[in-house]
Amino acid sequence: MTPDGERQIINFLLPGSFFCLDAEVLENADYTVTSLTPAVYAICDVKTMLAMRQQFPQLSAAVNWADKRETTIMMEHMVSLGQRSAGKAVAHLLLELHSRLDMRGMDGNGQFTMPLTQETIGSALGLTAVHVNRMLRKLENQGLITIDHHSPRQVKLLDIDALKEITGFDSDYLNFTNIPKRTKAAFASLDSAGNSLPSMSRTKHSKH
Repeated sequence: MTPDGERQIINFLLPGSFFCLDAEVLENADYTVTSLTPAVYAICDVKTMLAMRQQFPQLSAAVNWADKRETTIMMEHMVSLGQRSAGKAVAHLLLELHSRLDMRGMDGNGQFTMPLTQETIGSALGLTAVHVNRMLRKLENQGLITIDHHSPRQVKLLDIDALKEITGFDSDYLNFTNIPKRTKAAFASLDSAGNSLPSMSRTKHSKH
């Protein structure tokens, strides 16, 4: 939030997202988190998180991965703010949400629930609600998307390949799941030393 009450949205949290990981190193957050829909979340205090990181290196690597992934998403949003046209920025955000939800099994053949208002999208992309409305209508008129405005709002991407071509969308910044060989080797040595992450059968009831 700016002193005059304007809001810049830097990212959208989806089911499974980590957030506030900077609490490990910062006393106070320089941002707020607002829920747009009913949400369930879990809190892990810093002391517990640091202890788990020390005891389970694989878990620590996974947390680092989640943190880095959020950073790359925010970097891509910066590109939209500074370099993409309004139409490309809106289309790119829709493709990103589709891809992230698809990874979680929450996208139905290009269709997904999108509770974001035009004002919310504008706050993320540096656009007015009126401009966002124009860009969404343009995408609809081009036969690239359809929007069902009944609650909850549904968006369907009709031609994902065309949208990717228009925006230059590359999902690599969302899909970096290949662990470097050096990291795999390090994990292997830790496993042999008996310092690996416990099996799910022993941790599924954990409160953390």
